Amino acid sequence: MQKGRGLCAQIQLLVEGELGHFWSAAQFDDGEEGGAHSTSGHYTNPDEAVKFVRESGVDSLAIAIGNSHGAYKFKGEQHLDLERLKVIKKALMEANLGDYPLVLHGASSVPQYLVAEINKYGGKMPDAQGVPEADIEVARARGLYEGHIDTDLRLAMTPAFGRYSAKPRRNSIRANTLAQRALPSRIWSGTKSKTCSAVPVTRLTKIQILHHAPSRQA
Repeated sequence: MQKGRGLCAQIQLLVEGELGHFWSAAQFDDGEEGGAHSTSGHYTNPDEAVKFVRESGVDSLAIAIGNSHGAYKFKGEQHLDLERLKVIKKALMEANLGDYPLVLHGASSVPQYLVAEINKYGGKMPDAQGVPEADIEVARARGLYEGHIDTDLRLAMTPAFGRYSAKPRRNSIRANTLAQRALPSRIWSGTKSKTCSAVPVTRLTKIQILHHAPSRQA
């Protein structure tokens, strides 16, 4: 891994690693207790995070604190394990790794008005629930550097297909495609400050080589 990291550094590419399983809290009854920080559970263990960063040399680390890909992240009143995030950040600081960049995959909030519109045009998304935006605000305050919101962008694009199919104005889908492009732009501009989706310009060039799952959604 260190060799791969060195090769990427030569061409000014940043490497992001993942530690933990992106299993949503909705997939098991009570999630994992924030104070336990078990090494056998699905969530990122603070001590293992320090060890992983030191040994791999990655530039940023995607952690698991209850976040998951897709539109069914939580059920009921579940939340991210924000205490675990705080402890991970503290452990990295105390290990002299500085203000280390932590990343949250699966940070989409799954806006309910978009879910309702998708269902209106024949979609079937019962109980879709994303990360509460209040959780993201707290995560930012506790050191979250970047968040991924691909699911929100997909949700914004999907209703445009339904609207076009219901009332096609011409025999071309190009007009509909333009409408699709506009909706994600609104989601992006309205949420990037909340979900840290826009990374600093100096860190825009990045590849992820420790984990590759292009079919997944954030």
